[in-house]
Amino acid sequence: MDKKSFTRGSEWRKWDLHFHTPSSYDYKDKGVTNQEIIDILAEKEISVVAITDHHTMDIDRIQKLQLLGKDKGITVLPGIEFCSELGGSESIHFIGIFSEKSDFNTIWTKIQGKHNLTKADIESKGNERIVCNFVDTCKTIIELGGIISVHAGSKSNSIESIKSNLLVKQETKTTFLSDYVSILEVGKPEDEKGYQEKVFPSIRFKLPIIICSDNHDIKNYSLKENCWIKADPTFEGLKQIIYEPEERVRIQEEEPDFKEDKEIIDKIRFISPTNKFRKEEIHLNPNLNVIIGGKSSGKSILLYSIAKTLIPNQDDELLKKGSEERYNL
Repeated sequence: MDKKSFTRGSEWRKWDLHFHTPSSYDYKDKGVTNQEIIDILAEKEISVVAITDHHTMDIDRIQKLQLLGKDKGITVLPGIEFCSELGGSESIHFIGIFSEKSDFNTIWTKIQGKHNLTKADIESKGNERIVCNFVDTCKTIIELGGIISVHAGSKSNSIESIKSNLLVKQETKTTFLSDYVSILEVGKPEDEKGYQEKVFPSIRFKLPIIICSDNHDIKNYSLKENCWIKADPTFEGLKQIIYEPEERVRIQEEEPDFKEDKEIIDKIRFISPTNKFRKEEIHLNPNLNVIIGGKSSGKSILLYSIAKTLIPNQDDELLKKGSEERYNL
């Protein structure tokens, strides 16, 4: 996998925010190892994955996946998938996602206690009969610093199970989306168009729309389409899409803004026989770079050095004068 440096800031990366492990009761192959999971995600060029097992947070597994993911440039976010009381026979599913830096033990302990998800609770009812109150559980997720995604569109167990033919139900759905839900997870790419053209104008606000693998068998990992997110590969980066849902999320095969035919400066490093400069590499973003610093902090030297490297035979005075204006990094 071509690891994208965490120092570049907001870049387009592939994210999968609904992903299961053998800790889910309905996982296909319980013998799959954590290393196999990370290796295949790396092979598929996934930069961020949210572990969203059914009604459980396997703290030990998540922590081990985070360590293995670090070596492959993959951020692992802790999460959990819930089955709600809404939607009748087509019960609505929703997901809580938390920061990679959060206290997983505290989060899981509080969720278990408040929403009857202890081991004894699950054993007495059975996994397929576990139901969590949507509003109460969403409030807990938010109180614990998490964000909520909900199945939407044609995806199974979708919020569309709340039919909008009655005004009261339409108002209820709108309230859920405005007060609790941060992200919509659709089942197929064409569902996005319906939300953009019909739902959002009706409810008068927009939410980020993502597509995920909902994978239950890493050996048969696939996405109906790639989900690209332009953000730091962190939970804090993920929260940015809430405020810029159209600018920071794309559901498409190819990387957005891909510049195959253009020369891009990937990184720079000063090579000085006198060791006047630090030897660390400076990574550049392919879309926008801002150089900030006070007077005599080295901005002009940096620009001049890049210009002189690119056009070594150009007049020095001309380069020094025009470097800041001529070269957009």
